[in-house]
Amino acid sequence: MMRVNAQWTGEQGAPYFTTVHFGGEETNANAQDAASRFAVFLNTIKAMYTNKLTVQVNPTVLFVNPETGVAFDAAATSTGPATGTGSDGLLPPANQGMVRLGTSSYAGGRAVRGRLFIPGPTKGYDTDGKPYPAYRSALKTAAETMIAGAAADGAPFVIWSSPREATNKLPARDGFISNVTTADTWTQWAILRSRRD
Repeated sequence: MMRVNAQWTGEQGAPYFTTVHFGGEETNANAQDAASRFAVFLNTIKAMYTNKLTVQVNPTVLFVNPETGVAFDAAATSTGPATGTGSDGLLPPANQGMVRLGTSSYAGGRAVRGRLFIPGPTKGYDTDGKPYPAYRSALKTAAETMIAGAAADGAPFVIWSSPREATNKLPARDGFISNVTTADTWTQWAILRSRRD
């Protein structure tokens, strides 16, 4: 699988880091497609985060064995930064938009799901302490576009379930990836305390 990292700078508590994963064959071309897809997503939603934040996808995309989580190679990519355009005043920095990611996979009897947090929401997208419907719709649409485009590229957007060592109650398990098939947004603000100061 391919691991794409992005760094957010310019606001209280920054830098923030976002990590996402893509499947498909680990090639330079697919790595560029993956980095570009995520960069386009971040640029598409720039109105949803403060103009004090700039996010840059790391040019180095890691090739990682999903079973072990160990990187075995890397590819150099190129994408431009995205700077937010929200100017209504920042909500508390711990507040995050959250995209809920769904798959058709199950592990241990539970559906495999993921979350993608978007920092820097502004007061203009808050209504009664909750994300405004237009904010949620914009995130959902952008995420769905990224998911569909990545699948068409042959480097699908995936959730990585990390490997697990054996415990007294659970057997060991290799890591694995699951293709993301759906995206939705939470009706509440998510809270990431590590991004509050």
